[in-house]
Amino acid sequence: MHFATKTLRYNRINWVTVDGLEEHWEKGRVDAVVKGDASVEVKTSKITALTLNFDAGHSPFHLQKKVTVTLDGTPFTTSTTRLDRSFTAASRRRTASGRSRKQQPPPRLGCWPSATV
Repeated sequence: MHFATKTLRYNRINWVTVDGLEEHWEKGRVDAVVKGDASVEVKTSKITALTLNFDAGHSPFHLQKKVTVTLDGTPFTTSTTRLDRSFTAASRRRTASGRSRKQQPPPRLGCWPSATV
């Protein structure tokens, strides 16, 4: 799945939602692919926060395996798919000082490099 946007007004495609951009009106890009029954690989450019959300009945992941999300080369182990076969993981990039940028929305579930579900 490949997605690019310059604004948070148009921030969602399929199961990927961009929740933060480094700079509005500069193209942010997300490339995401599901790999197997327990992992997804995501590469970003100029994105500071994102959410992966598979609605009920649509998660491609195994119910009993923890899902590994590899975000810009860093792997994170998240929870398993819910019993209704939904899955959600969210992450936000921190600045060099360790703080989230003020103009970004509040984090939903965690911050990379320590994303959780």
